[in-house]
Amino acid sequence: MSDFEIKVEIPEGLLHASEILDNKLKNAVTNATLAMEREVKTQAPYGVTGHLKQAITSNVEPLTSEIRGIIGVPRKPGIFVEEGTRPHTPPRAPVFRWAEKKGLNKWAVWTNIRKKGTKANPFIKRSFLIQEQPARRRIEQAVADAVKEMGR
Repeated sequence: MSDFEIKVEIPEGLLHASEILDNKLKNAVTNATLAMEREVKTQAPYGVTGHLKQAITSNVEPLTSEIRGIIGVPRKPGIFVEEGTRPHTPPRAPVFRWAEKKGLNKWAVWTNIRKKGTKANPFIKRSFLIQEQPARRRIEQAVADAVKEMGR
C-alpha cells in the first residue's frame, strides 16, 4: 500500500490571527475613543467653571466578544445640558453664581428657568455625528491591516 502525504503551509500570520486582529482592533477603538473624547470636550460648553469639560473621560473595555469604547459624561449636569430641562424651580445659589459670573441678572435667569426651563445643547450628539465616520474608517482600516498582516 502507498502512503500519501499532503502538506499545507499555513502563513505565520494565520497562526496568530486572533491576536493580530485583537491588537489592531483595540488600537483602532482606543484611537477612535480618544478622538471622540476630544470632540465631546470641544463641543461641551465651558460654563463658568469648566467642570463639565474637565469631568469628561474615556475608557476602552476589551470584552470577550467585543471591544467597547466608552465616553463618560457626568449625569448631572451633562444630561441637563444635552437635553435641556422643562420649567422647574432650580436652587438659587448655583444659578445666582453662574449668572453673576456671566454678567447676567441673577433674578431674571432664575425666573426664566422657572418659566421656560433651559434649552438643549446636544454636545454629545454633535460629537458623535462628527466622529462616527472617522471611527468607522479607523476600525475598517484596522481589519484590513490585520488581514494583510495575517497573509504574511
